[in-house]
Amino acid sequence: STNTLDRKSSSQSLKGKKNVEDTESKPIDNALKSKLAQILGSVVKAARDENWTKVTSLSRENSGIVSMKSPKTQQNLIHILSRQKKRVPDSVMEELTRLRPQALAASDQNGRTPLHYAAALGNKSELVQLLLKTYPQGA
Repeated sequence: STNTLDRKSSSQSLKGKKNVEDTESKPIDNALKSKLAQILGSVVKAARDENWTKVTSLSRENSGIVSMKSPKTQQNLIHILSRQKKRVPDSVMEELTRLRPQALAASDQNGRTPLHYAAALGNKSELVQLLLKTYPQGA
């Protein structure tokens, strides 16, 4: 299956390149998919390093990465951050959910949403509340 980006975004910036519209029904070309995968990798590394400023700025510049799914696990960025043991600042999660609220409804290869992972960790009550507030259908 081809990777697609979510319909909600109006555009995204790729460092000096013309804004690229993304839609759910339009497959993204391989060059763009590769560039977004690189950016997503940078965001995940920044999250591991707890560089939340970089996570937020890269996500704002390239909002498609918030809902882009990993080919292996079918998890998006909100899944990845929700299952981390480290606490992700509320401001970061609020910004990501603001950029791509539909990413909260996405299921991974196991049928789990980001809310499932946040709740399973047990130490993420603030995140669970944020996810439920933003996506009450996930309850």
